[in-house]
Amino acid sequence: MYPWLPWWPSLMKLPGAENLNQDIAPVTTWFPTTYELNFAGDRRIESDVVSNVASYGKQLGILTDALLALAGDSENPAVERLRDVAQEIERRKQWHQSDLEATAKDALERLRNSDRPAFDRLLSEFAD
Repeated sequence: MYPWLPWWPSLMKLPGAENLNQDIAPVTTWFPTTYELNFAGDRRIESDVVSNVASYGKQLGILTDALLALAGDSENPAVERLRDVAQEIERRKQWHQSDLEATAKDALERLRNSDRPAFDRLLSEFAD
């Protein structure tokens, strides 16, 4: 380029130039990014159960609730730790639920302001 002004291009900023950056991240996967460690049982059954009955998180939640019910008022450190983890999980669920509600409310407000007939159709569809 111009070796006598190597700093010049970094000083010149054209309008919109900040949006013209492109990250180069080729998708070359030499090894799989996920690992399935299922050494017992039938893969089809596991997939069906997780998809149609209860996810792993739901299964763990049921087991946690049952274990805490059996533990009662035990002050065992392991039981206390499980209570703490269950409470933190519940807090996270509530936070995500409120975040989802806020996102939906914002989207509905934008739709109402930009396309009132579409907003009315959508509300009537969900007004069951």
